[in-house]
Amino acid sequence: MTFSGSTVPHSIQVDLTHDPDTASGGVGKVQVINTRGDIKSIAWTDDGANLWVLLTPTKGQASLRMKDFKFYVAGDVTGFQVLPSDVSTFDINGNAVSGVTASVQ
Repeated sequence: MTFSGSTVPHSIQVDLTHDPDTASGGVGKVQVINTRGDIKSIAWTDDGANLWVLLTPTKGQASLRMKDFKFYVAGDVTGFQVLPSDVSTFDINGNAVSGVTASVQ
């Protein structure tokens, strides 16, 4: 998952849907992979068809680059989708930031 926008937020929450995993009658099991654990923290949960991910900086300061928010999903689950309304972004004070989009690659 990658993000783009003109303003780099402090944190990002993204909600994705996907094909069912083994617990829901499909195949695979979701595992979220943090590409840069030294600069961001990832909290996530999955219910077998929906994945929720929250990305925040590890040092309490805003990321300098949008690409630092990138993460991967492993586990042989397919069919990931994200709608523009399923991306929430916030500044360091918790205020909403607009203009950030997410793409599944």
